[in-house]
Amino acid sequence: MTRTRRLRQTRALVGAFALAGTLALSGCGAGQIAQTSNEGAAVNGSGTQLGDIVIRDMQVVYPQRPASPEAVYAQGGAAQLKFGIVNEGSTVDRLVRVTSPAATAVQVGGDPSLPKDILLVGGGEGGAAPAGVRPTTIELTGLTAPIRAGVPVPITLTFERAGTTTVLAPIGSPPEGAAAGEPEREESKAEGAAPAGSEQAPENGQGGVPAPAPGTPESGN
Repeated sequence: MTRTRRLRQTRALVGAFALAGTLALSGCGAGQIAQTSNEGAAVNGSGTQLGDIVIRDMQVVYPQRPASPEAVYAQGGAAQLKFGIVNEGSTVDRLVRVTSPAATAVQVGGDPSLPKDILLVGGGEGGAAPAGVRPTTIELTGLTAPIRAGVPVPITLTFERAGTTTVLAPIGSPPEGAAAGEPEREESKAEGAAPAGSEQAPENGQGGVPAPAPGTPESGN
């Protein structure tokens, strides 16, 4: 198998998994996933290639509820990464370390070894993984500053054989139904209430004409 063909298969596998996750979040059925698996999936994250190691769609997972209107994640908190990593070479490699200036520590969960054509995937929704896919987690902990939308996070990955590379991971898109992170608008007046300082007409209809001032003669005979 040529290198070009292997690369196409790798991209198709990562794209299919990303598409499946997107459709699952939007409530689409499994039949639609099969129907559209051959179409180009939109990839929001960053990617690179380091020797035989291919990294695709690396991004910071958008939380169900952001920390505040100004920040997606608060300082001191934790954030998960979404990604796909595959080894196209015939020699087994291994993800040995992940660091970021945005976090005091980075935790890697699961089996980070990389045999040929086994896809490490993080940021999924759980459930049974398809053949050739190994769920893995990468979590930034002790964030050194708030993570804000639109500002990519540097992620440095070190592999046992391939070496070290840095990827700028953008913030992912908000999931369907996620809170927008904006404070709720407070209604200053109850519905139907009169503005402050205004006078309401009496309900009995008899007090609409002001009484004459003392000492003022009444009009008419």
